[in-house]
Amino acid sequence: PVVTQIGELFALCDALDVTDPQVAAGEASHLKMGFDGCGVVAGLPGALFAFGLAPQCDAVVARLEALASSSEACRQRLSVNVLGLSRGGIAALQLAKKLESASTALRDRLRLALLLFDPVPGNLVFTARHLDFLAAVGMPGVLTTASGVLDLSASPVSSVLAVYPHEPLPDIAFHAPLLPAYPPAAEVVEDATLGCHQGALYPV
Repeated sequence: PVVTQIGELFALCDALDVTDPQVAAGEASHLKMGFDGCGVVAGLPGALFAFGLAPQCDAVVARLEALASSSEACRQRLSVNVLGLSRGGIAALQLAKKLESASTALRDRLRLALLLFDPVPGNLVFTARHLDFLAAVGMPGVLTTASGVLDLSASPVSSVLAVYPHEPLPDIAFHAPLLPAYPPAAEVVEDATLGCHQGALYPV
């Protein structure tokens, strides 16, 4: 069931749903993919620590690579617009990170735009800042989701709109927001809005 406006926007989007890898894109010019939240697919570890996002990102990358390798895509740009709320915002950032290693055929045609509503990785600031030792010396962090997506400077992101609520949640909620480093040429807007986390995004 749809529980936030994000789900409603996906349902209203006029495009062919190719979330199922068995669905062929065919001649459709507008496609969409959508996934349940990580709290649904991975239970408590997903709700708290954003577990379960990687397979969803892998599915999107696989679909994009398939589109980029098709003869029709060779003549067209692939415009990918990613909308993510909360841990879904982290999924959008993880997708951008994975696309750093995309094929040349895909990167040459890709325009990646991110719309993020309060991306929260499910880590305490102290843990990400002081306990992720590999990230501290410039290697990919292994202890925190945050460390894995803090540096997107080599990703193919072309534009970002990130919206953060002005009311913080308690520290115990593991909802410290993330402000990554994006490519220097990317158009980035980071702004604040009224409310707290997804409170302003429930269906009306």
